[in-house]
Amino acid sequence: MKSRNRELILLVLLSAFPDTSKSHSYDYLHTILADHLESIQLEEDEENDLQFADTYEVKAKKLIKRWTQLGFLTSYRNESGAPHYQLTNHTTKILIWLESLKKKEFVGTESKFKEVFNQLKELVEWTNDDVEKRIEILEEKKRELENEINELKISGKVDTYQEYEIIPRFQNINDTAKELLSDFKEVEINFKEISKEIYLKHTDSDLSKKEVLSFTFDAIDKLKKSHQGKSFYAFWQFLIDRGLKTEWNRLIEELLNKLKEKQIEVDDDFLIGIKNNLFETGQHVYRANDKMAEKISQIIRESNYHPRFFSLQ
Repeated sequence: MKSRNRELILLVLLSAFPDTSKSHSYDYLHTILADHLESIQLEEDEENDLQFADTYEVKAKKLIKRWTQLGFLTSYRNESGAPHYQLTNHTTKILIWLESLKKKEFVGTESKFKEVFNQLKELVEWTNDDVEKRIEILEEKKRELENEINELKISGKVDTYQEYEIIPRFQNINDTAKELLSDFKEVEINFKEISKEIYLKHTDSDLSKKEVLSFTFDAIDKLKKSHQGKSFYAFWQFLIDRGLKTEWNRLIEELLNKLKEKQIEVDDDFLIGIKNNLFETGQHVYRANDKMAEKISQIIRESNYHPRFFSLQ
């Protein structure tokens, strides 16, 4: 973010979007920004065409428009036609990164090392297509589990994480969940970019309807077959699984109860609503796709062209 007003931009956006996945009405954002401008008594800003004679309401209006043009915000109209604003994917990642810079109570090097070590083991296991090697790995896991069960039966004692092990793991889950929302938003932006290209090509008199449709389906196929697209669709199918919500709520409730029981305070409750946030953000992707499908249908009706089957599934 190279703007000279980056401090103002970040302060306002952090205040207006504590939950980076949410969108807000124009009136809400305008009020927060106007109040902030008045509190710091910003009088003039040549870069953003803010004049001394402008009221703070006018200055806020100019800044919202400017920030949208610069790609810090994106706007859309809801079902009733009212303008709403949300963070772009780029801005979301900046705010998440800034949040990650906040000084934590301590850095859990132990948990981070174990996470890296376990991911390394998992990657080695799932990149090896040797049947005998996979059996060897599974047999080793089986022996470890059997030894653990026997030790529990003999000792009657269960080893649990200590506070220094719990807190960094909880923080890491929250951080990863926030990154997931950012990934979802990036897929949504890609669909919107395809839609924008469709509109532009549709209005290009030098292109036939067939050429526009050919571009569209090629772009969609490319997105679906990309690493990002495959990951999103696989995760979305997992997310809408009926049994997941029940298990998710049970796990969250059990974890929070245990933390309370151990008198461990957590200052980030983002995880509690993450499933709903993910589902809501995922729906944004599908709504972006619906708008694109609507435009495709219009082109098909106009051209009587029969394309290959269109589906997100």
